Amino acid sequence: MKSCDVLGFQPSAVTIIEDGNLPDNPDIDWDPVVIAKYVEQQVRKHSINRIVTFDAYGVSGHRNHVSVFQAIQMLQRKSKKFKTEIEVLILKSESCFMKYLSIFSLPFIFICHLYTSSYIFLSSPLQVLRTQRAMVKHWSQLLWFRVLYILSSQYMFINNFHVLEE
Repeated sequence: MKSCDVLGFQPSAVTIIEDGNLPDNPDIDWDPVVIAKYVEQQVRKHSINRIVTFDAYGVSGHRNHVSVFQAIQMLQRKSKKFKTEIEVLILKSESCFMKYLSIFSLPFIFICHLYTSSYIFLSSPLQVLRTQRAMVKHWSQLLWFRVLYILSSQYMFINNFHVLEE
């Protein structure tokens, strides 16, 4: 909640899910059907028309993240609403080398962008600082390698998305 507050989210826009079927563990696959149920509830509750999620690699191979992608992909295949009314943007996973080039990965991303249909989101310096503050507020997730991530990951500065197609 403290991270969401830094990012400007109202408490009523945040849902914390405590479900024993969804343990926070990078080595455990979540059931996409369970995730899809929660996603559908939030789409209805908040009239969501755009979802931003992970790709099939989950940015870092985190199996929980991969499961979220699989659930969104499943919803798009099964639900007419997801096919026609909800834009799904997929965050492109980068190689470890690219991930930690920080802002210096920008030329490479622009070159790749010329050959793909993707969207590039560039954070301003103020947005980067705000995101870093939000990450620091989430103490339970702040392991040593995430400090490195906060300081040097390209994802803090540049994000490359593509639209999930059927």
